[in-house]
Amino acid sequence: MIRINLLPQESRKKKRLAISFDRTKVIPFSLLGVVVVGCLATLTLQSAKLAAVEQDVAAARAETEQYKKTIALINEMVQKEQELNRRLVLVRTLDRTRFRTVAILDEVAQTIPRYLWLTSLKNLDPDRVAIDGFAFSNLVVSDLMSRLENSEVFNNVELTVARRQLVDEQNAVAFTVTSSINNAVVGES
Repeated sequence: MIRINLLPQESRKKKRLAISFDRTKVIPFSLLGVVVVGCLATLTLQSAKLAAVEQDVAAARAETEQYKKTIALINEMVQKEQELNRRLVLVRTLDRTRFRTVAILDEVAQTIPRYLWLTSLKNLDPDRVAIDGFAFSNLVVSDLMSRLENSEVFNNVELTVARRQLVDEQNAVAFTVTSSINNAVVGES
């Protein structure tokens, strides 16, 4: 079957143009296409940013693990340093006071009068000593106390105990004398 269009030629062109381009249908679809393309572009950009952030987080976690090992090593070193410092302080204290006892014993040996025997020399506290012993009379104990008071090493000499006692069937005086130590003289700083 053959179709023949009997319309004038101007009408035919208008009809073709009207059918091929309808603004009421094309504009909404165009706008919808632009919105869809915009959403896809935004989604693509956000996906790329998310991937970059995830890479940064993974790198930060790896770096954190590396720092944890370093921090543990540093903490161990700090503990060792504290222990060494504690030991150094102890060694310095011992070094500072190493001649103290020798100086005290030397001074006691020089000040002991005849007919007096020491049984003990004790530290009561860091600056105070107690000297225990025996003598044949109270005068000998008094002589010891005078000599200790005249010494540069001893201060505040006091007789704390003096009692009569038999030693090898001999009458003797058991005594205890306490005294402060002059640390400037015995070498302690």
